[in-house]
Amino acid sequence: MERYVSLFVFDRAVVNGAWELDKNRIVNRLYYVNEGYAKVHSASKEYELKKGYLYLFPQCSDLKTIESKNFDHTYFDFSSTYVIDNKAFIEIKVSDPLLINIINSLNLIVDKKNKYKETAYFLLEGLFDYIKKTHGVPLAKENFVSEAVRIIHKSPNEYNVKGLAEYLNVNEHHFIRTFKKTTGITPMNYIRSCRLSNALSSLKKGMSVREVSEECGYLSPSAFTTAFKREYGYLPKDVN
Repeated sequence: MERYVSLFVFDRAVVNGAWELDKNRIVNRLYYVNEGYAKVHSASKEYELKKGYLYLFPQCSDLKTIESKNFDHTYFDFSSTYVIDNKAFIEIKVSDPLLINIINSLNLIVDKKNKYKETAYFLLEGLFDYIKKTHGVPLAKENFVSEAVRIIHKSPNEYNVKGLAEYLNVNEHHFIRTFKKTTGITPMNYIRSCRLSNALSSLKKGMSVREVSEECGYLSPSAFTTAFKREYGYLPKDVN
């Protein structure tokens, strides 16, 4: 069965103070707060993240933490073929036994996330399905944006922005404008992010930098290396 989520990061961290997400990473973020608290700013609003709650922030390139204290949180950074309205915010008190079981399972495997990546995918989809069914997820209204995201996830190397707009039979400028308004990111940057996510997976499988750069459509390994380092902060040769 084809997945409808792409997982970028699954981790657990304890932090203090303020921090800001990498603006080059355009992702939805799911937080579960194990201990402590944080105040965050997203979509021109402030929120307090509390112990025992689950939070969903969509396309959260503007998500930044104003302050935090002993903020112990388990989180996913992911993209989805369900395009979530970028002004949405969902807060859920974790009291349902099913949800508690999912969270406990996540915290059991987080230290061995590379070994249990398939399990992490399964649990992420379980969380997302739970939120959709019990609290609703505000989705984008433009059908062609959802279709574009589905195509980019499935074949990020197949289309550029112009080709994708032509395939969808949408004016290119209208496509770019509506895609950015809906998701908070330009289609070009979304395609790049998905290509580099696939590249990271290929490198972890043992493919060479040259092979991956050709697979992703870069003109040279050096061009690929520059783009990869800008996205992830380290060189492709350092992937293990």
